[in-house]
Amino acid sequence: MTTETELKLRIAPDDIKKLLKHPLLRSITALNHSIYNTYFDTEDHQLLQQGLGLRIRQIENKRIQTLKTRGSAIGGLHHRQEWEAEVNTDFPNCLDWTVDNLPPICRNMEIIQHLKPLFTTDFTRLTWNLELEDHTRIELALDQGHIKTGDNTLPLCEIELELKAGTPDRLFQLALTLQKKVPLCVENQTKAARGYYLHRSPPLSYHKAGRPPVFEPHCTVEQAFINIVRHCLEHWQANEEVVLKAGDVEGIHQLRVALRRLRSILSIFNELIPNKSHTRIRQDLKVLARLLGSVRDLDVFDVSLTHIPPQFSSKLPSQLTVLLKRERDTNLSAVTQFLQEARYSKLLLSLGKWLTRRSWRLHLEPAQISLLEAPIGEFAHRALSLLYEKVIAESRQLATISHEERHALRIRIKKLAYAVRFFGNLYPHQTTSPFPQKLSVLQEELGTLNDHWNALKVLQQLQINQQPGVHFLQGWYAGQEVIHLTQLDLAWTDWLSQPPFWNTPTPVEAIANVTTSPQPQN
Repeated sequence: MTTETELKLRIAPDDIKKLLKHPLLRSITALNHSIYNTYFDTEDHQLLQQGLGLRIRQIENKRIQTLKTRGSAIGGLHHRQEWEAEVNTDFPNCLDWTVDNLPPICRNMEIIQHLKPLFTTDFTRLTWNLELEDHTRIELALDQGHIKTGDNTLPLCEIELELKAGTPDRLFQLALTLQKKVPLCVENQTKAARGYYLHRSPPLSYHKAGRPPVFEPHCTVEQAFINIVRHCLEHWQANEEVVLKAGDVEGIHQLRVALRRLRSILSIFNELIPNKSHTRIRQDLKVLARLLGSVRDLDVFDVSLTHIPPQFSSKLPSQLTVLLKRERDTNLSAVTQFLQEARYSKLLLSLGKWLTRRSWRLHLEPAQISLLEAPIGEFAHRALSLLYEKVIAESRQLATISHEERHALRIRIKKLAYAVRFFGNLYPHQTTSPFPQKLSVLQEELGTLNDHWNALKVLQQLQINQQPGVHFLQGWYAGQEVIHLTQLDLAWTDWLSQPPFWNTPTPVEAIANVTTSPQPQN
């Protein structure tokens, strides 16, 4: 078994000439191969459901059977385990594997007997072997061809940068260097993933975030930060396709949530991950968040209209639906354009390089690096306490604060909620504490009030202030605000009655210290 680390990039066929003329490649002779792959699975994709891919590759006179795990794919960087064996037939023979660490499903005869070819990839590969500084070796492969299943065909034109020796950050650096002269886009889907989609095109769907990372007792502050950022990136990129291809309402929301969590984590860790180490990244994240927010505000307004009783529907402005759709289409177009620009791929590549190189260390003093290398428990406790204190300090006049001040408080509470989400697993008893649930109710009330405020801004944005029915809507949202201000007060009082869970029994680290302490001898 080996671990494959590669960075995938899309390239338009018209830009291949630019790649071939790139200074890094001009002096190297490319190897040329024709590659034909057949991918196997059961009709209901049981291997895929287990996170596996099985293919036979025919290259010249050789047939190589390969099993790969799904692994991870963040910012175009794919990490996967793979097993290979040369075979003599066009059909996989799982029983001939000589290794004993294969996933158990590969020994399941019922599944093996139902394997069938699902799709093929047929392409020409040009390969350059690059020898870079610091003994880094990277294989650059340009693949041109197609993916096919039945009568369905998908064109294939991409670059793979495979790490042969060195560190993953050099893959990102090489991609950024190439991108200066060649338009390249990050590709998070493998050929196999696209083949499966072609074989049985499932409906596009949004993705909620998975469970937050679980930290081992002695996980460092730095590793916890990296794991959280990776988690946010996975959530973010899982929703790219549904936003790009369908402009899905919930996909927009989930992508925005992922970005908001990422930006909050950068803020929470700012003490040890300084802003000056990621200034440009932070700026581009803000631009994308603003573009997504412009669409989300319209979607929330649209949903809020459905809460108005049907008997009042005749009072709504006659052109409201048409104007709302037109405005959303315009704002969504700005989002999709940004997601397809070189600037967006540069953001992903720069973020990947920053994360794998741990570039923040260049801006830290030795004492700060020591804190980064300390267990996460103390940092988490301090961060939770500080965020909690800021919320309490900003909300003493909750009943009289302005919309703007309430919005600022809402952001503080969101940041606290994100910290609770990511650090909560350090406190096993947190699962029985009502604190997170009460905090969620408080967030909901603040969110509803913010939605009503945004609704009034949307009405101004649509420029229909003079149309009949606008005054009705303004009065409707004003009335809803009165109701939810009362509910906010109740939610606030209820939440305040709950003690912060991190100030009661010890986190995982303390438990670990107790269990590993020397035991008295009998």
